[in-house]
Amino acid sequence: MEQDSSPTGFSEENDEETDSNGNDKEKTITTSAFFVFGFILYAVYSLLVAAAQDILAGSDIPTSAVISCIVGPYALITLVCPYFVQKITYLVRFIALFVLYEVGLFSLVYADQVEAKLLAVCFVSLAFGVGEMSCIAMTSFYHQVVVGVFSAGTGVGFIVAPLYYTAMTTWFCVSSETTTLTVAGLVVLIVVFYFLMERKHSNSTEGTEQVTYKDVQYEKIPEDSKTDPPTLPVLTRDVKLKALKEICPWILCVVISWMSEFLVMQSVITTYAFPNSPFPPRDHYQYYITLFLLGEFIGRSYLAVVSFIKQELVPKLMVRKLWALTIIEVCILVFCLFAAWYRFLPDITTLLLLSFLAGLIIGIIYANVLQVFTESYEFPVKEFVLGFVAFATGIGIFTAGLLGLVVEPLFRQHCLTITDLAEYCFTRTDPNAFSNVTSSCHRHH
Repeated sequence: MEQDSSPTGFSEENDEETDSNGNDKEKTITTSAFFVFGFILYAVYSLLVAAAQDILAGSDIPTSAVISCIVGPYALITLVCPYFVQKITYLVRFIALFVLYEVGLFSLVYADQVEAKLLAVCFVSLAFGVGEMSCIAMTSFYHQVVVGVFSAGTGVGFIVAPLYYTAMTTWFCVSSETTTLTVAGLVVLIVVFYFLMERKHSNSTEGTEQVTYKDVQYEKIPEDSKTDPPTLPVLTRDVKLKALKEICPWILCVVISWMSEFLVMQSVITTYAFPNSPFPPRDHYQYYITLFLLGEFIGRSYLAVVSFIKQELVPKLMVRKLWALTIIEVCILVFCLFAAWYRFLPDITTLLLLSFLAGLIIGIIYANVLQVFTESYEFPVKEFVLGFVAFATGIGIFTAGLLGLVVEPLFRQHCLTITDLAEYCFTRTDPNAFSNVTSSCHRHH
């Protein structure tokens, strides 16, 4: 009797877990963990985007060099890892994520040469790639609500970090190095919340063998799918290729949208500052980036907010025709190219509004791609395709970074030939200014 009850007890426990995954919302600590993961990943990322001009202060290196370093290793990780990452436990991934982040951030703060700072950014990029790919894939083990929570966390991180950086370096005159150092301590929360959360994903990659051996001691029954130990399903190459073909249109929309937006933010409007603005050229970039990330925060978070208010409204408010949003994003790029080349705008207002709108659109695209993939696929295919969302955003930004290496110098040189106000052709601290003092603070001294 005791032997017979063991498998049954195990089966009931399994069914109960399945019901919990399918119907009940997750524990507060688990949803909080996904929010924290998204927040920290994108807080560090957006901090580096906001700090791009200060990282390169005193040099003529194009702004997109920072973006290329932020996204290059990230894109490589998210392209290659989905094919084998299921064999690596999430615990190992999170430890690697923490180590890479701390090495990168501390190296960025204490390095003197611009080239060394760019190498430090590459370490942070590796951490970002491992983190986002793992967190998005991990949502496939939990209730659908965590997808929206994670997306909301990324949105909050997107806006809080650049606001913090802008406030510290522009309004309170704190050096960029000190500001970055304070953020490095935040990364430890990723590990803390990983151990605090309910780790349902551990049944697939962590402790699988332990569960198997434990069950073998009790089993004296025929093979039955209901009593088999939980193992990690293996996707065949054909299944993976089929899934990739199905998601190609969505991935293409993401790539084009991210490429368009980051080309604007990191290479086009970085050459467009206005003499009639109440702040110096360097601060133009901070406001462009802050409004862009504010828009992205709203776009990424709206579905999560709706789900907390009334879950049934989410399908009605989802945007499935992402190609329409992609067209708008491309139109913004074209307009900004003409505006920066011919410099016909009277003041900064239009570019600030476009920065916000562009961020809002790609935020909406990001949130909806996650929801569509979550609804359209079952585990383990869902885990696989969700990992490619990170790859799509990364390859789009990396492409923009490579194009920017040509576009920004070209537009800056053109600006110098048509205006006498050379300082307004670049939204960066003057090379003759102190490297650790922002332009507005330097002006007041």
